[in-house]
Amino acid sequence: MLSIDSLLAMAGVTMKSTGKVLIGTMFWVGLVTTLLFLQLKKPHILIIHPFDPNDADAKLVDQGVKKFLDEKHSPVDVQWHYLNLQSYRSPSSVGVVYSNLRKVLDQYDPDVVVAVDDQSNIAAANVIRAYPNVRLLYASLDATPDHYGYRKTSKISGIIEVLPMQAVADLLQQTYGGKPLRIGLLGTSAYTSTAEIEQVKQFPWYPHQLVRTQIVSTSSELRNCVREFNETVDVLLVIHYEGLGNATKKAAENNEETIREIEQNFTGFPIGLQVSYVANGGSFAIGPSRPAYGYLAMKMGLDWLNMRSGSDVPTPSKAAHYDVALREVPLKKRKLPIPSIYFEAARAGSM
Repeated sequence: MLSIDSLLAMAGVTMKSTGKVLIGTMFWVGLVTTLLFLQLKKPHILIIHPFDPNDADAKLVDQGVKKFLDEKHSPVDVQWHYLNLQSYRSPSSVGVVYSNLRKVLDQYDPDVVVAVDDQSNIAAANVIRAYPNVRLLYASLDATPDHYGYRKTSKISGIIEVLPMQAVADLLQQTYGGKPLRIGLLGTSAYTSTAEIEQVKQFPWYPHQLVRTQIVSTSSELRNCVREFNETVDVLLVIHYEGLGNATKKAAENNEETIREIEQNFTGFPIGLQVSYVANGGSFAIGPSRPAYGYLAMKMGLDWLNMRSGSDVPTPSKAAHYDVALREVPLKKRKLPIPSIYFEAARAGSM
Protein backbone atom coordinates (compact mmCIF):
# COMPACT_ATOMS: atom_id res chain seq x y z
CA MET A 1 0.00 0.00 0.00
CA LEU A 2 1.38 3.39 -1.01
CA SER A 3 1.94 6.08 1.58
CA ILE A 4 0.59 9.61 1.23
CA ASP A 5 4.12 10.86 0.54
CA SER A 6 4.46 8.29 -2.26
CA LEU A 7 1.16 9.31 -3.81
CA LEU A 8 2.14 13.00 -3.73
CA ALA A 9 5.55 12.16 -5.18
CA MET A 10 3.92 10.23 -8.03
CA ALA A 11 1.79 13.31 -8.71
CA GLY A 12 4.92 15.45 -8.79
CA VAL A 13 4.00 17.25 -5.58
CA THR A 14 6.24 17.29 -2.52
CA MET A 15 5.14 18.07 1.02
CA LYS A 16 7.25 21.21 0.81
CA SER A 17 5.42 22.49 -2.27
CA THR A 18 2.09 21.53 -0.74
CA GLY A 19 2.95 23.69 2.25
CA LYS A 20 3.72 26.64 -0.02
CA VAL A 21 0.35 26.21 -1.73
CA LEU A 22 -1.43 26.11 1.61
CA ILE A 23 0.44 29.15 2.89
CA GLY A 24 -0.34 31.05 -0.33
CA THR A 25 -3.99 30.10 -0.12
CA MET A 26 -4.20 31.16 3.51
CA PHE A 27 -2.54 34.49 2.64
CA TRP A 28 -5.09 35.32 -0.05
CA VAL A 29 -8.02 34.19 2.08
CA GLY A 30 -6.74 36.40 4.90
CA LEU A 31 -6.23 39.35 2.56
CA VAL A 32 -9.73 39.06 1.09
CA THR A 33 -11.22 38.69 4.58
CA THR A 34 -9.35 41.77 5.79
CA LEU A 35 -10.47 43.81 2.79
CA LEU A 36 -14.08 42.75 3.31
CA PHE A 37 -13.82 43.63 6.99
CA LEU A 38 -12.37 47.06 6.20
CA GLN A 39 -15.10 47.63 3.62
CA LEU A 40 -17.75 46.80 6.20
CA LYS A 41 -16.06 49.05 8.75
CA LYS A 42 -16.03 52.05 6.41
CA PRO A 43 -18.64 54.64 7.37
CA HIS A 44 -21.54 54.73 4.93
CA ILE A 45 -22.75 58.09 3.60
CA LEU A 46 -25.96 58.25 1.57
CA ILE A 47 -26.52 61.31 -0.64
CA ILE A 48 -30.13 62.04 -1.62
CA HIS A 49 -30.96 64.14 -4.67
CA PRO A 50 -34.52 65.19 -5.55
CA PHE A 51 -34.42 64.37 -9.25
CA ASP A 52 -32.58 61.99 -11.56
CA PRO A 53 -28.80 61.68 -12.17
CA ASN A 54 -29.05 63.93 -15.24
CA ASP A 55 -30.29 66.92 -13.24
CA ALA A 56 -27.86 69.82 -13.72
CA ASP A 57 -27.84 70.81 -10.03
CA ALA A 58 -27.23 67.22 -8.91
CA LYS A 59 -24.24 66.94 -11.24
CA LEU A 60 -22.72 70.12 -9.83
CA VAL A 61 -23.18 69.00 -6.21
CA ASP A 62 -21.63 65.64 -7.04
CA GLN A 63 -18.61 67.40 -8.52
CA GLY A 64 -17.93 68.79 -5.06
CA VAL A 65 -18.45 65.39 -3.42
CA LYS A 66 -16.03 63.69 -5.79
CA LYS A 67 -13.49 66.49 -5.45
CA PHE A 68 -13.47 66.00 -1.67
CA LEU A 69 -13.07 62.23 -2.01
CA ASP A 70 -10.23 62.63 -4.54
CA GLU A 71 -8.38 65.13 -2.36
CA LYS A 72 -8.81 63.53 1.04
CA HIS A 73 -8.72 59.80 0.17
CA SER A 74 -11.01 59.27 3.15
CA PRO A 75 -11.99 55.71 4.13
CA VAL A 76 -15.68 56.15 3.40
CA ASP A 77 -18.27 54.38 1.25
CA VAL A 78 -20.67 56.71 -0.60
CA GLN A 79 -23.92 55.80 -2.29
CA TRP A 80 -26.38 58.02 -4.15
CA HIS A 81 -30.18 57.86 -4.17
CA TYR A 82 -32.26 59.87 -6.64
CA LEU A 83 -35.89 60.49 -5.69
CA ASN A 84 -36.84 61.05 -9.36
CA LEU A 85 -39.55 63.50 -8.35
CA GLN A 86 -40.00 64.53 -11.97
CA SER A 87 -41.66 61.12 -12.45
CA TYR A 88 -43.90 61.42 -9.38
CA ARG A 89 -45.84 64.62 -9.87
CA SER A 90 -49.22 63.66 -8.38
CA PRO A 91 -49.81 63.97 -4.61
CA SER A 92 -50.84 60.31 -4.51
CA SER A 93 -47.35 59.22 -5.59
CA VAL A 94 -45.63 60.71 -2.54
CA GLY A 95 -45.99 57.39 -0.73
CA VAL A 96 -43.99 55.65 -3.45
CA VAL A 97 -41.14 58.17 -3.06
CA TYR A 98 -41.05 57.63 0.70
CA SER A 99 -41.25 53.83 0.35
CA ASN A 100 -38.32 53.78 -2.09
CA LEU A 101 -36.25 55.89 0.30
CA ARG A 102 -37.01 53.54 3.21
CA LYS A 103 -35.84 50.56 1.17
CA VAL A 104 -32.51 52.25 0.45
CA LEU A 105 -32.05 53.16 4.11
CA ASP A 106 -32.81 49.59 5.18
CA GLN A 107 -30.46 48.02 2.63
CA TYR A 108 -27.54 50.43 2.83
CA ASP A 109 -27.74 51.21 6.56
CA PRO A 110 -25.97 54.62 6.31
CA ASP A 111 -24.19 56.35 9.17
CA VAL A 112 -24.84 59.76 7.62
CA VAL A 113 -27.54 60.90 5.21
CA VAL A 114 -26.92 64.05 3.16
CA ALA A 115 -30.22 65.43 1.83
CA VAL A 116 -29.68 67.97 -0.93
CA ASP A 117 -32.19 70.77 -1.63
CA ASP A 118 -35.62 71.43 -0.21
CA GLN A 119 -37.45 68.56 -1.89
CA SER A 120 -35.02 65.91 -0.64
CA ASN A 121 -35.27 67.28 2.87
CA ILE A 122 -39.06 67.18 2.87
CA ALA A 123 -38.83 63.46 2.03
CA ALA A 124 -36.01 62.83 4.51
CA ALA A 125 -37.86 64.61 7.33
CA ASN A 126 -40.82 62.28 6.85
CA VAL A 127 -38.75 59.11 6.76
CA ILE A 128 -35.67 59.65 8.92
CA ARG A 129 -37.55 59.71 12.24
CA ALA A 130 -37.81 55.91 11.96
CA TYR A 131 -33.99 55.69 11.94
CA PRO A 132 -32.88 57.32 15.21
CA ASN A 133 -29.23 56.31 14.85
CA VAL A 134 -28.71 57.98 11.49
CA ARG A 135 -27.10 61.41 11.39
CA LEU A 136 -28.87 63.77 8.99
CA LEU A 137 -27.05 66.55 7.15
CA TYR A 138 -29.20 68.94 5.15
CA ALA A 139 -27.51 70.75 2.28
CA SER A 140 -28.80 73.81 0.46
CA LEU A 141 -31.83 74.46 2.66
CA ASP A 142 -33.59 77.79 2.24
CA ALA A 143 -35.18 77.87 5.70
CA THR A 144 -34.62 76.44 9.18
CA PRO A 145 -34.93 72.63 9.58
CA ASP A 146 -38.25 72.81 11.47
CA HIS A 147 -39.79 74.38 8.36
CA TYR A 148 -39.37 71.03 6.60
CA GLY A 149 -40.78 68.91 9.40
CA TYR A 150 -37.57 67.90 11.16
CA ARG A 151 -38.11 67.22 14.83
CA LYS A 152 -35.70 68.65 17.37
CA THR A 153 -32.94 66.10 17.75
CA SER A 154 -29.23 65.94 18.40
CA LYS A 155 -28.63 64.18 15.09
CA ILE A 156 -29.46 66.95 12.60
CA SER A 157 -27.17 69.65 11.23
CA GLY A 158 -26.21 71.06 7.86
CA ILE A 159 -25.82 73.97 5.48
CA ILE A 160 -28.36 76.75 4.88
CA GLU A 161 -28.46 78.18 1.37
CA VAL A 162 -27.87 81.88 0.99
CA LEU A 163 -28.94 83.38 -2.33
CA PRO A 164 -26.17 85.76 -3.53
CA MET A 165 -28.27 88.92 -3.51
CA GLN A 166 -25.32 91.18 -2.71
CA ALA A 167 -23.45 89.71 -5.67
CA VAL A 168 -26.46 90.47 -7.89
CA ALA A 169 -26.61 94.03 -6.56
CA ASP A 170 -22.88 94.47 -7.27
CA LEU A 171 -23.41 93.17 -10.81
CA LEU A 172 -26.21 95.69 -11.43
CA GLN A 173 -24.10 98.51 -10.01
CA GLN A 174 -21.16 97.68 -12.27
CA THR A 175 -23.31 97.09 -15.34
CA TYR A 176 -25.73 100.02 -15.06
CA GLY A 177 -23.56 102.48 -13.14
CA GLY A 178 -25.97 103.19 -10.29
CA LYS A 179 -29.05 103.79 -12.44
CA PRO A 180 -32.22 102.91 -10.50
CA LEU A 181 -33.75 99.76 -11.93
CA ARG A 182 -37.11 98.02 -11.74
CA ILE A 183 -36.63 94.38 -10.72
CA GLY A 184 -39.00 91.46 -11.18
CA LEU A 185 -38.85 88.03 -9.56
CA LEU A 186 -40.08 84.93 -11.39
CA GLY A 187 -40.45 81.40 -10.04
CA THR A 188 -42.47 78.21 -10.48
CA SER A 189 -44.96 77.00 -7.89
CA ALA A 190 -43.62 73.44 -7.77
CA TYR A 191 -40.08 74.49 -6.85
CA THR A 192 -40.00 77.97 -5.35
CA SER A 193 -40.13 78.09 -1.57
CA THR A 194 -41.48 80.92 0.56
CA ALA A 195 -38.07 81.17 2.23
CA GLU A 196 -36.35 81.82 -1.11
CA ILE A 197 -38.84 84.54 -2.01
CA GLU A 198 -38.33 86.16 1.38
CA GLN A 199 -34.55 86.24 0.90
CA VAL A 200 -35.04 88.27 -2.27
CA LYS A 201 -37.75 90.51 -0.81
CA GLN A 202 -35.85 91.28 2.38
CA PHE A 203 -32.68 92.36 0.59
CA PRO A 204 -32.12 96.17 0.60
CA TRP A 205 -32.26 96.81 -3.15
CA TYR A 206 -32.07 100.63 -3.03
CA PRO A 207 -31.66 102.53 -5.35
CA HIS A 208 -33.38 99.73 -7.26
CA GLN A 209 -36.87 98.48 -6.51
CA LEU A 210 -38.37 95.00 -6.51
CA VAL A 211 -41.67 95.91 -8.17
CA ARG A 212 -43.22 92.53 -8.84
CA THR A 213 -43.03 88.88 -7.82
CA GLN A 214 -44.78 86.23 -9.92
CA ILE A 215 -44.96 82.49 -9.24
CA VAL A 216 -46.39 80.53 -12.16
CA SER A 217 -47.85 77.02 -12.40
CA THR A 218 -48.27 76.47 -16.15
CA SER A 219 -46.50 77.31 -19.40
CA SER A 220 -49.36 79.57 -20.49
CA GLU A 221 -49.06 81.54 -17.24
CA LEU A 222 -45.34 81.85 -17.91
CA ARG A 223 -45.89 83.27 -21.41
CA ASN A 224 -48.34 85.90 -20.15
CA CYS A 225 -46.10 86.72 -17.22
CA VAL A 226 -42.99 87.24 -19.36
CA ARG A 227 -44.91 89.64 -21.63
CA GLU A 228 -46.05 91.65 -18.63
CA PHE A 229 -42.57 91.68 -17.12
CA ASN A 230 -41.22 92.92 -20.42
CA GLU A 231 -43.32 96.07 -20.06
CA THR A 232 -42.81 96.69 -16.36
CA VAL A 233 -39.25 95.69 -15.29
CA ASP A 234 -35.66 96.17 -16.46
CA VAL A 235 -34.15 93.13 -14.74
CA LEU A 236 -35.81 89.74 -14.29
CA LEU A 237 -34.52 87.44 -11.55
CA VAL A 238 -35.43 83.84 -12.33
CA ILE A 239 -35.37 82.00 -9.03
CA HIS A 240 -36.73 78.70 -10.44
CA TYR A 241 -37.77 77.56 -13.89
CA GLU A 242 -38.42 73.85 -13.30
CA GLY A 243 -41.74 72.03 -13.16
CA LEU A 244 -43.56 73.47 -16.18
CA GLY A 245 -44.35 71.97 -19.57
CA ASN A 246 -45.75 68.72 -20.90
CA ALA A 247 -45.77 65.83 -18.41
CA THR A 248 -45.05 63.37 -21.24
CA LYS A 249 -41.73 65.06 -22.03
CA LYS A 250 -38.45 64.68 -20.20
CA ALA A 251 -37.80 67.26 -17.49
CA ALA A 252 -34.73 68.56 -19.35
CA GLU A 253 -36.80 69.28 -22.48
CA ASN A 254 -39.43 71.16 -20.47
CA ASN A 255 -36.75 73.17 -18.66
CA GLU A 256 -35.11 74.18 -21.92
CA GLU A 257 -38.46 75.27 -23.38
CA THR A 258 -39.25 77.33 -20.29
CA ILE A 259 -35.91 79.12 -20.40
CA ARG A 260 -36.21 79.65 -24.15
CA GLU A 261 -39.54 81.40 -23.55
CA ILE A 262 -37.88 83.75 -21.06
CA GLU A 263 -34.73 84.43 -23.06
CA GLN A 264 -36.50 85.08 -26.36
CA ASN A 265 -39.32 87.25 -25.06
CA PHE A 266 -37.80 89.29 -22.24
CA THR A 267 -35.71 92.10 -23.72
CA GLY A 268 -34.17 93.38 -20.49
CA PHE A 269 -31.59 91.49 -18.43
CA PRO A 270 -32.76 88.02 -17.30
CA ILE A 271 -30.60 86.63 -14.48
CA GLY A 272 -30.90 83.07 -13.25
CA LEU A 273 -30.41 82.63 -9.51
CA GLN A 274 -29.34 79.01 -10.01
CA VAL A 275 -26.27 78.22 -12.10
CA SER A 276 -28.21 75.41 -13.81
CA TYR A 277 -30.26 78.15 -15.53
CA VAL A 278 -27.36 78.52 -17.97
CA ALA A 279 -26.82 74.77 -18.29
CA ASN A 280 -30.42 74.55 -19.52
CA GLY A 281 -30.09 77.36 -22.06
CA GLY A 282 -30.05 80.66 -20.17
CA SER A 283 -27.62 83.45 -20.98
CA PHE A 284 -26.52 84.49 -17.47
CA ALA A 285 -26.74 83.16 -13.92
CA ILE A 286 -25.23 83.97 -10.58
CA GLY A 287 -26.18 81.48 -7.90
CA PRO A 288 -25.10 79.44 -4.89
CA SER A 289 -22.10 77.24 -5.61
CA ARG A 290 -23.46 73.73 -5.93
CA PRO A 291 -20.01 72.07 -5.92
CA ALA A 292 -19.25 73.90 -2.66
CA TYR A 293 -22.34 72.36 -1.06
CA GLY A 294 -21.19 68.87 -2.03
CA TYR A 295 -17.65 69.47 -0.77
CA LEU A 296 -18.71 71.07 2.51
CA ALA A 297 -21.36 68.43 3.20
CA MET A 298 -18.80 65.63 2.86
CA LYS A 299 -16.35 67.44 5.13
CA MET A 300 -19.03 68.10 7.73
CA GLY A 301 -20.24 64.50 7.57
CA LEU A 302 -16.80 62.99 8.19
CA ASP A 303 -15.99 65.55 10.88
CA TRP A 304 -19.21 64.53 12.60
CA LEU A 305 -18.31 60.83 12.47
CA ASN A 306 -14.89 61.61 13.94
CA MET A 307 -16.26 63.52 16.93
CA ARG A 308 -15.39 61.81 20.20
CA SER A 309 -18.79 62.10 21.80
CA GLY A 310 -21.80 60.56 20.10
CA SER A 311 -23.87 63.51 21.28
CA ASP A 312 -21.63 66.12 19.62
CA VAL A 313 -23.10 67.83 16.56
CA PRO A 314 -21.32 70.10 14.06
CA THR A 315 -22.52 73.68 14.12
CA PRO A 316 -24.96 74.45 11.27
CA SER A 317 -23.47 76.83 8.73
CA LYS A 318 -24.45 79.19 5.93
CA ALA A 319 -22.68 78.82 2.60
CA ALA A 320 -21.83 82.17 1.04
CA HIS A 321 -19.98 80.71 -1.97
CA TYR A 322 -21.45 81.53 -5.36
CA ASP A 323 -20.70 80.75 -8.99
CA VAL A 324 -21.15 82.67 -12.22
CA ALA A 325 -22.23 81.02 -15.47
CA LEU A 326 -22.95 82.58 -18.84
CA ARG A 327 -23.24 82.01 -22.58
CA GLU A 328 -21.17 84.65 -24.31
CA VAL A 329 -22.94 84.78 -27.69
CA PRO A 330 -26.55 85.31 -26.51
CA LEU A 331 -25.41 87.56 -23.68
CA LYS A 332 -23.43 89.86 -25.96
CA LYS A 333 -26.49 90.18 -28.21
CA ARG A 334 -28.19 92.05 -25.36
CA LYS A 335 -25.44 94.69 -25.65
CA LEU A 336 -25.08 95.12 -21.90
CA PRO A 337 -21.79 96.60 -20.61
CA ILE A 338 -21.13 93.68 -18.26
CA PRO A 339 -17.58 93.93 -16.83
CA SER A 340 -15.06 91.40 -18.11
CA ILE A 341 -14.51 90.04 -14.59
CA TYR A 342 -17.81 88.14 -14.88
CA PHE A 343 -16.73 86.47 -18.09
CA GLU A 344 -13.47 85.50 -16.43
CA ALA A 345 -15.31 84.21 -13.36
CA ALA A 346 -17.58 82.07 -15.51
CA ARG A 347 -14.57 80.51 -17.21
CA ALA A 348 -12.94 79.87 -13.83
CA GLY A 349 -16.15 78.44 -12.39
CA SER A 350 -16.55 80.54 -9.25
CA MET A 351 -16.15 83.88 -7.47
